[in-house]
Amino acid sequence: YATSPWLHAAADKVAASLAAVEWRLYAVKRGATPARRAPALDVAGPERRAKMLAGHRAAGELQEVPGDRLLLRALRFANGFMAGVALRKLMGLYYDLVGDVFLVKERNGLGAPVALWPLPPDWVTATPTPTYPRYRVGYSGWHGEVPASEVLWISNPSPSNPYGRGTGLALALGDEVETDELAAKFSRQYFLNSARPDFIVSPKEGAAPLGLPEVRVLEQAWLDQHQGFWRVFKPHFMT
Repeated sequence: YATSPWLHAAADKVAASLAAVEWRLYAVKRGATPARRAPALDVAGPERRAKMLAGHRAAGELQEVPGDRLLLRALRFANGFMAGVALRKLMGLYYDLVGDVFLVKERNGLGAPVALWPLPPDWVTATPTPTYPRYRVGYSGWHGEVPASEVLWISNPSPSNPYGRGTGLALALGDEVETDELAAKFSRQYFLNSARPDFIVSPKEGAAPLGLPEVRVLEQAWLDQHQGFWRVFKPHFMT
């Protein structure tokens, strides 16, 4: 994502679109009964849900729940380090590129989650099992464990192992992306020095040998004057 322009452009556009979504919470109120959750809306697909919401709104049955609910606040404001839009963008990138999203819950004094902290998927070295309900996390020499209850794991399941780590687009395109990147690096290096030394310089037979410091000075002087396609056909003057 950081070095491949094509992967970056596609993934960034999708993730930015997800980050721009404003999350809201609705309840359905019919007659004198209190507003309550509508299970049919939960399981409906995007198009059907939009039609159902429009129908409830037209009938005056749709009631928006105030935005100070804990989960909505966590999605909107993320945590003390990043804004909600950055968190949602990271979630989109992790899901599409790797297939796993890990969010550590920050709880208040009452034990309710009030903030979400994203974990890069490569920091998570092991996921929970029935006999070991913990996440193993490692980064830059540090290793620790986080209880399964404190991490929200959103996975794009792999058909070959639906109970293990997810799979993302970048993993599926790994060879293609790497091939494109290596081809670009080879082309860049070709423009710098044709990807090979054009000649070898050594003392004349019988002359005094050159020490390593002298060789380095001569080499650097030549490179400074002639390396790169912008210095092609430049002359070199000798005494």
